[in-house]
Order: sequence, then C-alpha cells, then structure tokens
Amino acid sequence: MTTTNDAQTSRTFVYLGLTPIKTGYGVALQEVDADDQLIGVKRYYLTKKELKHRTVGGIYRINAGDNNINLASITYVKMHPDSAYVLRVRVEADMNEMQQRIEKLEKTAHTRDVLAETLAPLRAAYLATDALGKRCIEALVLNALRRG
Repeated sequence: MTTTNDAQTSRTFVYLGLTPIKTGYGVALQEVDADDQLIGVKRYYLTKKELKHRTVGGIYRINAGDNNINLASITYVKMHPDSAYVLRVRVEADMNEMQQRIEKLEKTAHTRDVLAETLAPLRAAYLATDALGKRCIEALVLNALRRG
C-alpha cells in the first residue's frame, strides 16, 4: 500500500486487530505519539493477510506517509503500556473475529445440501452392494417416500 507522491517518515502505530470495514473486515493501525497516546482518529485499514502474526495492542514502528504505509519497514517496539486499553482493544478484536466467523458459517449454511448430507450413509451402502441390493434399497426409499 504505497504511492510515490507521499513522503514517508518513521512513525509509531498501535495495532488494533480485526475491525469491520465497508467491504467486510480488515485490520487497523492508529498512530501514537512518543508517550503512546493516540494521535487523532485517523486509522489505516489493511487486509488481515498484510499484517499476519501481529499482536493486538502492540506498538510498531513503520515508515508511513499521510496516505500510505510501507509494510516492509514494520518493526515491533513494545506492548502498549496501558493494560486496560490493551484489554479493551483485544476484546473488540476478538468480538470482531467471532462475528466474522459467524458470518462465514451463516454463508456456508445457505449453500449446504442438507438432503445430500442426510442421504450420504444410504448412498455409501447403495454403492457398496450388488445389483439386487441396489434394487432393494431403491424400493425401500420409494416406499418410505410414499408413506411419508
């Protein structure tokens, strides 16, 4: 996430973890000053893949401009010293992670073929038997369907 017209300097950010964004979920960084206090409200949003294996509440030094971040320059500095703040940020990130998982499960639930899953053991028995056994299974299934 870099552009050429934005001069970069070494800046310090706290990693906020997973957060909702317009297109789903991403991870956020917010700048902190020398005393580890948040600077303004501007956040940098990136994909989860771009910031793998980072610690929520961790402070990182990164070369950044006003509109870009050079992720190749990221260096861990320390954990944020305010443990209450770190706990709050971690809880928010964990809640967002759980919500993302719920949404994924919900999405796959709509695409599940419940009938195929239910019939899987019967299909296995059907494929494992001879021609006469297959006819018997077919007759039993049709009979069960007709009886309701």
